[in-house]
Amino acid sequence: MFAGLMAAAFVVDWRKALFLLLIPQQVALFSIQAINFFQHIECDKDSEWNHSRNFTGPLLNALLFNNGFHTVHHETPGAHWSELPRLHAQHADKIATECNEPSWPRWFARVYFLRPLRRLRAAVVSP
Repeated sequence: MFAGLMAAAFVVDWRKALFLLLIPQQVALFSIQAINFFQHIECDKDSEWNHSRNFTGPLLNALLFNNGFHTVHHETPGAHWSELPRLHAQHADKIATECNEPSWPRWFARVYFLRPLRRLRAAVVSP
């Protein structure tokens, strides 16, 4: 259905369709996949509570409907997004401190800029 609407928009005005539909869609898709990657990289995929990184800052969570509270998003996938901060607080003591990050930009800078410059190895999340 969406592909048909997109095609119709391109027939009507390809420039507007490109700049108002296709490019924003692709940027949003890439952004969602990147954030999802960051929430799982260097976490223990076999751990009950440390399989995901939680970005607990208010800005990212406001933009992503509290998806930064990623561990409880996996533990209770049917929970409404507004409940995720409360659920995270209930289970925070079970989650390794390395899996809770208050700031996505600081984490990104530390992992992808500072760590390579200092030639440090990735931190291993303890079970």
